[in-house]
Amino acid sequence: MIIHNQIYLNILNIWDHQFSSQTSLLNAQANSPLTRNIIEYLILYSQSRLWTNDIFFTTKFLDSPSKKLNRIENLFCIMHNYKLDFRFSFKFNTKGGIYPISSYFIRSNQFFNFVKSLKKKEIFYLKQIITADGLFLKTWKEIKGFLTNKKGCTPEWYKYLKENIILNQNNLRLNFDLSPTNIQNPLITRPKIIPQSSNITRIKNVWIAYWCLCTKTVIFGRVVEKNHFYNYHQTITFEHYTYIPESHHTSNNLTPRSRPTYLSKCTGCVLSENNIYNNNTLHTCYITSLSNSTIIINVSKSNLTFPNYKKPIYKCIKQFTTIQ
Repeated sequence: MIIHNQIYLNILNIWDHQFSSQTSLLNAQANSPLTRNIIEYLILYSQSRLWTNDIFFTTKFLDSPSKKLNRIENLFCIMHNYKLDFRFSFKFNTKGGIYPISSYFIRSNQFFNFVKSLKKKEIFYLKQIITADGLFLKTWKEIKGFLTNKKGCTPEWYKYLKENIILNQNNLRLNFDLSPTNIQNPLITRPKIIPQSSNITRIKNVWIAYWCLCTKTVIFGRVVEKNHFYNYHQTITFEHYTYIPESHHTSNNLTPRSRPTYLSKCTGCVLSENNIYNNNTLHTCYITSLSNSTIIINVSKSNLTFPNYKKPIYKCIKQFTTIQ
């Protein structure tokens, strides 16, 4: 009787009405000068709580609302089911990657325990725990090599990822491919993409730089080879060079932003990888990276000398702060 009585609301549509009302309310609060700051704080709080750079992206991995989420987080989850998109006029950017690792185990009952472990280890993006070509999960031994605190056994979140996002347990092949991001910027040049081939292309006189999530600094290098195997993303292997923070006496009259960037060969660090180049007695450091994440820089040999740094010294045209 109640369902068909005109005095009462259409109970069959109460859910839709409530959802529409809550969405409209959030939209009004996000755009009102009186409540905008509160919504910004709540979004930032949720991003920190869920350990993500994009709360809307992370909640799309949920099939239904959850008790562990708050009102706004659950509202976003429902929006995905309705094929709706909600965008704010503001955004809190987190540099260093695209895909937050927390998105891949948000369905787990141990989600917040996993997040607590990730925060202690300073692991935020999936990029930090997969290979440079974006196709394989790194072993825990490889990941631990980049961590400040190397103590402890294999964490449960790593075991969870192995069970849920790995196609082949023998080689840790991911069951999905991450498309490399290519941010268009007319002021920078990226390494040229070579045709797919089973051969390795040797490279000379090409220098690159990129931002490293593990060390949280700019990495410099001289490219020695490119790999672009079939069905893989192009990677480059380069000889690692470190930035010399001390200024040379010839640059004392220049401002920090005007001083040249001087580079010295790295003799080995935590970024060194097991490859044919590192298996020698020359104490050099070689790293492999996704080609698309690097930029081309102009470098020339310098005749200057620096205390505690061996020759040869190289000079980068761009200032360190500009590259950073």
